[in-house]
Amino acid sequence: MKLSQNARIVLEKRYLKRDGDGNIAESPEDMFRRVADTVAAAENAYNPPGKAACMAEEFYGMMTGFEFLPNSPTLLNAGRELGLLSSCFVLPVADSVAGIAKAVGEAMVIHQYGGGTGFAFDAIRPEDDPVKSGHKVAGGPVRLVGVFSEAANYIKQAGVRCGCNSASLPVNHPDILKFIRAKDEGSHSANFGINIALTDDFIRKVRCGADYELVNPHTGRVSGSLSAAEVFYRIARSSWETGDPGIMFIDRINKDNPTPRLGEFITTDPCGGQPLLPYESATLGTINLSGMLLKEGNCCRVDYPRLGGLIAKAVRFLDDVLEVNRYPSAEVEKAARATRKIGLGFMGFAEMLIKLGIRYDSAEAVSAADELMFTPYRQRRNFLREFL
Repeated sequence: MKLSQNARIVLEKRYLKRDGDGNIAESPEDMFRRVADTVAAAENAYNPPGKAACMAEEFYGMMTGFEFLPNSPTLLNAGRELGLLSSCFVLPVADSVAGIAKAVGEAMVIHQYGGGTGFAFDAIRPEDDPVKSGHKVAGGPVRLVGVFSEAANYIKQAGVRCGCNSASLPVNHPDILKFIRAKDEGSHSANFGINIALTDDFIRKVRCGADYELVNPHTGRVSGSLSAAEVFYRIARSSWETGDPGIMFIDRINKDNPTPRLGEFITTDPCGGQPLLPYESATLGTINLSGMLLKEGNCCRVDYPRLGGLIAKAVRFLDDVLEVNRYPSAEVEKAARATRKIGLGFMGFAEMLIKLGIRYDSAEAVSAADELMFTPYRQRRNFLREFL
């Protein structure tokens, strides 16, 4: 297995198993074997004897050939004591001290195991809203960013990195202007992103220059109104100045919700790659497109049959992860097994285009991307036929 010096440095620093004295106790090949054998063990429950060993070789080959790689927690924890193989989680945050404390505690466990967390602050009442306990007032969602950020800094992900978090707030929350500027002063951790959930109605009002209503989530009552265009401008300006907030088109996201009867999406995983319901998690993997080419004379073309076969194996790998995963809580395990969310993406697209002689900013590149992204959907149908 050929590795660059930089690749070996990263593997030794972050991923390879160490003994009690801190010395490296496995080679890169050992790491991939550990992952392949652990994940393929899921095949024993549904297939004849020998299938697990066969799939372990398939999984090992696609990882050591750098055709496919799973997310970091799988490389770190497969076959080891922690055993958490998912990278992304969404946790609910209730509007109470107990609810907030529960979410913080759950997030700290997930970070300790190597995962990242996304939160929706939809239910959190505005700052200075009255609370039942005496004459106190609510801290509001902006202060919660600090609370969750400090918890993330306290726990280092599997001893490798600080916990990754994101928090979202609906655009009609009374504290929306404060939330937009939550990271202006640099007081919150760089590993905590914030996002605004925009609705179709809000965008329509931006376009026509209308005001929109703010709604207190605790009372359900309208508490004021703002210019939609002004709020949109402030979001864009803050994002340009600080990198935050991001935006989510929440109505559009829910149009593609595969399980609407279980609830609506209100936020995404911390990297924004996958919308998830409360307590859902996602196991992620990536296919290297630069290795999916056939050379024909002086030209190259995409080897779609090979790519399709690799996608099928990668999906099987990620689905097997759901079976052997060690979940951080009963709620997370129940949600994961109910909807079986996985995420499969591509890397090396720009390098692939260079080898194909296609300009990145061309219509031909867009067509190539369309064809590539349709390939997983075809393979998904084939994968489902095997089990239905």
